[in-house]
Amino acid sequence: MVLFPYLCPHIDHRTSTQTTTYASLKSMLVHRISHKKYIADLSGTGAWLNGGRWNSQHRYILYTSQNHALSAWEYFVNMDRDFEKTLPTSLCHASILLPDNLVIKTLNSSDLPNGWDSTSTPKIIQKIGDAWLDSLETLVLKVPSAVIHSEFNYLINPKHPDFHLVKIQSIEPFHFDKRLFNKKLV
Repeated sequence: MVLFPYLCPHIDHRTSTQTTTYASLKSMLVHRISHKKYIADLSGTGAWLNGGRWNSQHRYILYTSQNHALSAWEYFVNMDRDFEKTLPTSLCHASILLPDNLVIKTLNSSDLPNGWDSTSTPKIIQKIGDAWLDSLETLVLKVPSAVIHSEFNYLINPKHPDFHLVKIQSIEPFHFDKRLFNKKLV
């Protein structure tokens, strides 16, 4: 069964064998890259201000990734491309501990409409994320990365009753290798 079938018109839900997956896990770490000024802020305010792939503007959500490297790529593809002016120098990486016995809802790319991973965020994906936020069904929604399809991002709902169990385990400085900003590469 698809999470929000009315939002995925490309799937024939009468014959679909797709299932929404739930997992109950011992504690796990997720990862986030942000400016030092905001790294300890888990409120989802950045997403509230700007909106994102999985949320409309004025909706709180915290974007995290399954590993340090994916969090770096996610940050990189979303940053300003005027490299001389914006080469990030005060970034940090946070390892965030999710609570024990957490139930996580998973969406796979096969559960999503065609084009979900386009560079311009489809409104249908924001509607799926907004509906999940409103449902308060789970604290975390595991979704495929649009950057690396075989990896996952973990969306955290700051309005969920169990959000207080989400804790920062560590914060450390983070720097991109300057070779990534070579104009010949981009």
